[in-house]
Amino acid sequence: MSGQPDRPYLLERVDDAAVVQLYADGFNELAPREKTLIYHLSRAALAGRDIYYDQRYAPSLDMRGVVEAVLTHAANVDADTLAGCITTQSSSG
Repeated sequence: MSGQPDRPYLLERVDDAAVVQLYADGFNELAPREKTLIYHLSRAALAGRDIYYDQRYAPSLDMRGVVEAVLTHAANVDADTLAGCITTQSSSG
C-alpha cells in the first residue's frame, strides 16, 4: 500500500520452508460476515496443517505438542532444555 513504511514479509528461511509475516490491512473495515468467514478459513488452515504434519510423520503432532508446551511454560524449564527446543523448533521444516 502506498504510504506504508517498508514492512518485513520474509522473517526466516530454513531449507525450503519460510516463516512469513502477513498483514491484514483493512480487516477492521470488513463486514461481520466477512470477518466470520476469515475466522473459519483460518481454523481450516490450522486443521490442514495438522493433517500435513500427521501425513508427513505420524509422531510429529505429539512432538510438536511437547515442544509447544515447553515453550509455553518456558519459565519452568531448565535453560539447556529450553535452548534445545528453540534450536529444534527453528531448524525444523
